[in-house]
Amino acid sequence: INTLNMMVCTAAGAVVAYFMNDIVAWANETMDKSYGTIALTGGYINVAIYILLFAVSFMYKDKLFKEKTNTIMLMMSLVGFLMYIMRYFAARVTERISFFFFYAILILLPNAIQQIKDKKERQSIYMIALVLTIALFVYRTKGSTLVPYKFFWEMT
Repeated sequence: INTLNMMVCTAAGAVVAYFMNDIVAWANETMDKSYGTIALTGGYINVAIYILLFAVSFMYKDKLFKEKTNTIMLMMSLVGFLMYIMRYFAARVTERISFFFFYAILILLPNAIQQIKDKKERQSIYMIALVLTIALFVYRTKGSTLVPYKFFWEMT
C-alpha cells in the first residue's frame, strides 16, 4: 500500500462511478434486465463497519501491512467499500458486487486487532467487537421471520 496505489484505486473507482449508468444500461440491454434504481437510504451499518475496519487497520498499519495477505485484504475491502458506496450514486446492483469483497473484513479485522501490544487493551477490543457483533445479530433478526427458526418442512 502506497500513495500511488491508493490514488490509482481512487481514480479507477471515480471513473467507474462516473460511467456506472452507461455500464448498467449496457448490462441491462445485454442481459435483458432492468437494473438502475439508486438506493437513497439505508446501509449505514455496513458503512460504519468499513470505516471501523479502516480506522483500526491504519492505527496499526506498520506491523499489519508487513504481511502481504493483510495488504490484499485491505485492497479488497477498499474495492468492496467503493462498490457499496456507489449504490448511493449509480446503481443498486453494485451493492451485490460489494458483498463478494466484504469477506476480507473477516480476515483483516482480527489481524488488525491482534497487532495491539497491550494484552488488556486487545482483550477489551475483542470484547467490544463481540458485543457489537451480537448486537448486530439481534438488530438484524429482531422482528424478522428468522426468529423463531423453522425448518423448510415446518413452514406452511
